[in-house]
Amino acid sequence: MDHFEKLELKKEITTEVREDIARATGKLITRRILLALAIIGLETLIWLLITTSVMSGGKGFNGISASYFVMCLRIGQVGAYQWFKAE
Repeated sequence: MDHFEKLELKKEITTEVREDIARATGKLITRRILLALAIIGLETLIWLLITTSVMSGGKGFNGISASYFVMCLRIGQVGAYQWFKAE
């Protein structure tokens, strides 16, 4: 294999690697954006639940059940944060 063929092969490999990196980066950015939107959605649900609980003027059971649901949503949100860091 002469020098010209080696340079041509090296150029092809470099181009393929760049394309693969660009594709992988695009997928990673898309996943991170969707995950960030999911975290924002969970936060919105939490505040909606808290606001609804306060506005309903219910007694103890409503407060306990709302606290339980907020806790479950927060645990889900922590999972989403961990997943976000792992990406």
